[in-house]
Amino acid sequence: MALEGILRVTPEQLIQKADSVSAHVSSVQNHLAAMQEAVGRSGGYWNGDAGDMHRRTYEDKHTVLEEILKRLGEHSTDLKLMAQNYLQMEQEAVEMIQELPSDVIS
Repeated sequence: MALEGILRVTPEQLIQKADSVSAHVSSVQNHLAAMQEAVGRSGGYWNGDAGDMHRRTYEDKHTVLEEILKRLGEHSTDLKLMAQNYLQMEQEAVEMIQELPSDVIS
């Protein structure tokens, strides 16, 4: 039994969007790194309970954001893998069809 379905995007579009997500994830990671540095530097001039609380709160949120970005990166990788698998299977199907005898039905 063959599965039937309609692709709503081409594998090339899927790869393009996955690359776009990867670029955005990298950009956000760079911004987070800059924020991490700024928060770390704030320890030199923002002393006391408020500064400590701010840094702790940031660290808690930073950990969550890193996990989210990691998962987004994995999602992008998975999308690329799906597209590549589809392209590979499509190519193999074309090769199999070309190997079939053409004179079976006359």
